[in-house]
Amino acid sequence: MQRPPGYGRPSSRAGKKQIVVFLAPDAIGRLRTRARNEERTLQEVLAACLNEGLRPLGHPALFPVEHRRMFVRSSRRAKPRGDDTRPSRRGLNGLAGWFAGGLVDEARSFAIEKGTSVQAIGEEGARRLLSDPTLQIETPGELETA
Repeated sequence: MQRPPGYGRPSSRAGKKQIVVFLAPDAIGRLRTRARNEERTLQEVLAACLNEGLRPLGHPALFPVEHRRMFVRSSRRAKPRGDDTRPSRRGLNGLAGWFAGGLVDEARSFAIEKGTSVQAIGEEGARRLLSDPTLQIETPGELETA
C-alpha cells in the first residue's frame, strides 16, 4: 500500500521543507543558551544562522525569523539512517527547522551557484552569531511583511 506524499506530516508543515545544520555540541549548547536568554526558539536561531551565513556571500536575508508553535511533539531519539554514503556526522548535533519550500529551494540553488552547501552557510552563520554577541536575532525589515 502506497501512502500519499506528506502522509503523517502535520498540516502546519504542508509546503515546508526541513533544513538541518550539523554543529559541534558546544556550539549547539551556546546557541541554545543564547536562544533561551533572548526568548527565541531554535528554529528562529537557525533562520538567523542561515541569514548571517548568506550575508558574506552577497545574498540578502532569506529566512524570516519567526516560529509559530502549533503543537508540542514528544521528544524521542531519531531513528538511525541506514545510508552510509554521507560524510560522517559522528560527534555532531543537528539544529533543524521547517521553512517554506520555495525559500529552501532558493537557498539550495544559491549554494550550488556559489559552490558551497546550505550546511556550510549554516556553519558560517553560527560561527558569526557566536563570535559577535552584538548581532541581533531578528527578522530583517524587508521580510517582516512577507
